[in-house]
Amino acid sequence: VLLNSLMNLTKSGSIGEISTRINSLIEENARLKKENVTLNQEVSNYKSKEIENEFITINGIKVLLKKVNNMNKEMFSKLFDSLKVKFDTSVIVLANVSEERIQFISSVSKDLTSKLKAGDIIKLVTSTCGGSGGGRPDVAQGGGKDASKIEEAFKLVEEKIKGVN
Repeated sequence: VLLNSLMNLTKSGSIGEISTRINSLIEENARLKKENVTLNQEVSNYKSKEIENEFITINGIKVLLKKVNNMNKEMFSKLFDSLKVKFDTSVIVLANVSEERIQFISSVSKDLTSKLKAGDIIKLVTSTCGGSGGGRPDVAQGGGKDASKIEEAFKLVEEKIKGVN
């Protein structure tokens, strides 16, 4: 019964063909995973180039406060990594909204961490959006529940940056 079930699942013509078919499926899965990683990188690079002109300058600091939608975790992370190296002095807060859940990630360039901390910024935006988060002075992450509050949270970040001396 088990072998017949495996024959049907693997679409094998005979019991002897099951092993060959499973190996073929494993190889195909590995190839598709590599292809997926490559496609995620390409999408992130494209999105990064599309977004990089959205940085604004506040108090001499390049700032990006951006909401994106329905990015998978890997793609969102790659997007963040490519944006945080665009400027030497910068603050970035990205919000990824998916099914009314929000994933936030923030960076503060090393030259600013004595004045601004990514962990404090994340706590500000996540608490505004009904969530929590934290992290290091240069990079922090968190989550939230109320996507309707993202713009309000971004305004609070802008005010915080305007207060930096």
